[in-house]
Amino acid sequence: MTNQNLKEGDPIPSPTTKEAITTAAWSILAESGTAGLSMRKLADKIGIKASTLYWHFPNKAAVLTSLINEVTEEAVVKFPTQGDWQDRLLQSGLVLSRALRERPYSAELMMSLPPRAHGHLQLIDKLLEIVDPLALTDEEKFYAVSIYLDYVLTFERDFLIQQQTQDNSTPHHKEIEFPTLQRIYGEGLFHTTGTTSMLTWGLSTIIAGINEKQHTD
Repeated sequence: MTNQNLKEGDPIPSPTTKEAITTAAWSILAESGTAGLSMRKLADKIGIKASTLYWHFPNKAAVLTSLINEVTEEAVVKFPTQGDWQDRLLQSGLVLSRALRERPYSAELMMSLPPRAHGHLQLIDKLLEIVDPLALTDEEKFYAVSIYLDYVLTFERDFLIQQQTQDNSTPHHKEIEFPTLQRIYGEGLFHTTGTTSMLTWGLSTIIAGINEKQHTD
């Protein structure tokens, strides 16, 4: 819907309304998740007519695309440009992780929609730039970046799910019947889920595999 669809008496959208809409959308996501975000709820949250909302965004998908653009563009501008490719790739993953964690459900949004948003495509391009000098085929570079990005997104999505489902029903390690798992649980390693150290280890392992691949072919 464009401004031509506004009826007489409808408010003319102001230049700041679009920012207000995306801010409200992030708020609804944090409160209710992706299932709780609707155009009607978004309009009610801001206190505007639906027609005003549709003047800026033709549908819910357009709102979600704008949110993805926000979080990815915020991350990309902070990616390091100096250093070797391994360190740049590692630090870029940590930067992206922090940006996603500051925006609850942003990882889920990126995983649920095709990578068509400008910011999402820019993110992929920046990661490809980092691995482009490597002795890999273009197919392998694309595979490497896809696996790497999927890991970061899954890590953040799973961390959010874990935070939401934590309760007092977690069994004591002595109640776990599997010996190896019992040892790991007893050492408190389950509490490292979602930590920077776990993410760093995972990213470093992927990076080591990429490096090994270019030296074995």
